[in-house]
Amino acid sequence: MSCVNLATLNLTADQKAKIETWQAECMKAGCTKESRKMFLQRARGVLSADQFAQLKAQCKKTASAKNSEA
Repeated sequence: MSCVNLATLNLTADQKAKIETWQAECMKAGCTKESRKMFLQRARGVLSADQFAQLKAQCKKTASAKNSEA
C-alpha cells in the first residue's frame, strides 16, 4: 500500500521515479514520523509548490488514518 496516489499529482517521469523510490524507503522504515519527514523533505526538492501541497495533504491523511487504526 502506498502513502499517496501519485496519479493525482501529474508528475513527470523523473519526478515519479524519485517519489516512488523515496516512498518505498519510507514504507520500508515503517512510515515513522521521521521517515515521513525525510520523504517530504526530499519530495519538496523535486515537486512544484502545488504538487508538494497535494502530496503533503495526502500523506497527512494517510498518517492520520494509520494512527486511528492502531
